[in-house]
Amino acid sequence: MLKLNFKGDIADIKEGLSLLAERVGFDIDDNGICVSVTKTAEGLSAVGNNGNYEITYSNKVEFFRALSFLTARLKKGESDFSIAEKAKIKTSGYMLDLSRCAVLTVESAKDIIERTALMGINMMMLYTEDTYQMEKYPYFGYMRGAYTKEELKEIDAYALKFGIELIPCIQTLAHLGAALRWRDFGDVKDTSTVLLVGEDKTYELIEEMIKTCREIFATDRIHIGMDEAFDLGTGGFFQRNGYVPSTEIMNTHLKRVSEIVDKYNYKPMLWSDMFFTSCNNEKYYYIPETQFPDEFKNNIPENLQMVYWDYEGDHEERYDAMIEAHKRLEHEIVFAGACWSWNRLVPNFQKTFMASRAALSACKKHGVQTAFMTIWGNGGTQTNFYENLPAIQLWAELTYNDEVSDELFAEHFNACTGYDLDAFMLLSCDDFEVEDIIKHFARTRAFLCINTSIQILYQDVLFGLLDKNFADYDFASHYREYYDDIKKVSDQGDMNDIFEIHKVLYRILYKKCDIGIRLTAAYREGDKSVLSALLDELKSIKADIETLHVMYYDLWHKMYKPFGWEQFDMKFGGLKARMDTAIRRVSQYVTGEISSIPEFEAERLYFDGYPNAMIEVGSVNTFDRPALTD
Repeated sequence: MLKLNFKGDIADIKEGLSLLAERVGFDIDDNGICVSVTKTAEGLSAVGNNGNYEITYSNKVEFFRALSFLTARLKKGESDFSIAEKAKIKTSGYMLDLSRCAVLTVESAKDIIERTALMGINMMMLYTEDTYQMEKYPYFGYMRGAYTKEELKEIDAYALKFGIELIPCIQTLAHLGAALRWRDFGDVKDTSTVLLVGEDKTYELIEEMIKTCREIFATDRIHIGMDEAFDLGTGGFFQRNGYVPSTEIMNTHLKRVSEIVDKYNYKPMLWSDMFFTSCNNEKYYYIPETQFPDEFKNNIPENLQMVYWDYEGDHEERYDAMIEAHKRLEHEIVFAGACWSWNRLVPNFQKTFMASRAALSACKKHGVQTAFMTIWGNGGTQTNFYENLPAIQLWAELTYNDEVSDELFAEHFNACTGYDLDAFMLLSCDDFEVEDIIKHFARTRAFLCINTSIQILYQDVLFGLLDKNFADYDFASHYREYYDDIKKVSDQGDMNDIFEIHKVLYRILYKKCDIGIRLTAAYREGDKSVLSALLDELKSIKADIETLHVMYYDLWHKMYKPFGWEQFDMKFGGLKARMDTAIRRVSQYVTGEISSIPEFEAERLYFDGYPNAMIEVGSVNTFDRPALTD
């Protein structure tokens, strides 16, 4: 264990330093290696020179990033080194989705803050649609694991110890279906997810939201949402007012919400998509040619920050064009990228890395000073947060460096987290090679967002709705290779449970990916001996699914509040029940108890008419059909 003695400008970082000592792997000791600490005007450095060691920093979080580098070098026995960086983006961080079933415990949130502080991230955003409590509205966040004020205050105070700004990200227009389903909100409901614009009770609710955040968070910034209100003005609003253009409704609502925000001395930001979809004929966000009428722009509050969110592009030119389009709105621009881990069982690093590199390069070119990576949990947050650590690390590296080599990325990931980047890359089993996509599915790099693992896991063996689409691709070899590789991963400390889960998952995937195809073929050929062998495989897969269910349970309850886990129980419960039925049906046929299995006689069609289209199929996530999950 390293013994370190910090001298100099340590008043600001002393508390955080003590909290991180055990995690980083050192003791604070007056007789330890002396590390001189100096606070400077800008930038960070970690320097070793003939046994003399120094850290310089301009803000708290830079010290902790430099600390990662210095301790990593000392553990390697190095005495001469020099690392110097200067942040290219002033405020850089990530947004955690705490509204899609998974609400982190306070201790988990603190753990994440510590880990990302060591990367040099200085902003954390909490996306809470209804997962925070308001005394006046008991059904807001009801049975959703909503945070109390005290819990959020504790998280906020902890983040400040490391120089991390905790920003509330709420919704004040759409994406409120979890709350609006309750009769208690009938008076403020336009559609199933959108608030009723113009109703006084709507603004009483919104004021309580803003007031609650003001009582909790130290920051003067708040994200007020307002994205994807596609059916704005088409429900209760239409019944009251008839047709009103969405631009007019949006501006009316924004004006009233802004007045509330101003009352509580907040500087607001909001997703910018509705400004674009309201002002072009295609009603589509990513049209850089969109023109904004002066009357429209003049109605936008002056202090509003426009959050340009874009997760798709692999080429810098796309971001250049959209940033230029945002400039025409004449408001400060904030950028939001993404880790591709929503509606998935595993993150897609290939897509994430390409998009992040292109996006942040454009942001730096255009002087964007606030940028964050969204980590959405659509689909019930089936990807564990810690699987995204490489994505956050790359975001941090691109914050401090114009270019980041693979070697530097891996080195800094190990320095900041203690883990092996190559091992974590094996958690991204749906990262298919570009050549495979082009060869089999005639798609380009821009569509590397496949999530076939989730479809294979949940697909109904008897119905095989995806079998025809998947029949021409060797998924078994693909997932078997990942399974063989992940079994060789060395000890990853407190992340080992995640790797154990992936071992079981990959074993299921390579066994289950074509079991329906093989069952159907054997049945149609009347080969009961093959069906008997496949019956044993079904039983083996079912046993692995039961194991996986328990492992997910253990990890979930280690990190999150119990509310939301019921979604996993329902998914796995349904999956296991259908596996039981498949086992029974095949067994009955093999023994002669039944004379046919009509499910295997039904013709297999391309899913929803997509011929050989793994991309489109891979993006389907609804559970209203037996093969898929939301």
